[in-house]
Amino acid sequence: MNGFHQGCEEMLLFDGLVVMSCGAYAAAIVVVFLAAACRSWLVATRRRMRAGFAAAAKVGAAAPRLAVRGGAPGLLDDFDGPAVNAASLSWSKPAVRRPRGCSGTGAWRNALDALLALVASTIGGANMLILMTFNYGLFFAVIVGEVAGMLLFDPAVPYCGEDGPLESELTGEGCCH
Repeated sequence: MNGFHQGCEEMLLFDGLVVMSCGAYAAAIVVVFLAAACRSWLVATRRRMRAGFAAAAKVGAAAPRLAVRGGAPGLLDDFDGPAVNAASLSWSKPAVRRPRGCSGTGAWRNALDALLALVASTIGGANMLILMTFNYGLFFAVIVGEVAGMLLFDPAVPYCGEDGPLESELTGEGCCH
């Protein structure tokens, strides 16, 4: 079929997923709308999660280390030798040197970020295929779902409040206008 069309009978993603009644078509529109909004939520969640990780890394990098040279303790920012943990005053020398501000818990953060990216990309690909059916109802369900999700979960104007820091707070720029 050429061009956009409207009808209750539509194949969604593959031959086995065909809606044959108007009730099933309405349910498909609702599910497609919610999937598009969910994809926007996942993208916003990844953005906030990564901003939170960056803030935690900045806080960890800003903490001074207590270094000991020749028995005289002092605060040295870039001391590259054994450091004394200021809280417990115990010696610690990592076996693997990490860049300043990096913690050993980065593997689970990367895995969670990759999982969220995988799910968001999968939903985005399915939405693209649904758009390519050229069915008016399904097409607008994807578009309106993406826009609604963006407005609800990832507003263009940053806000301050109890929900935690956003990127504008982390960069030092003013929050809100």
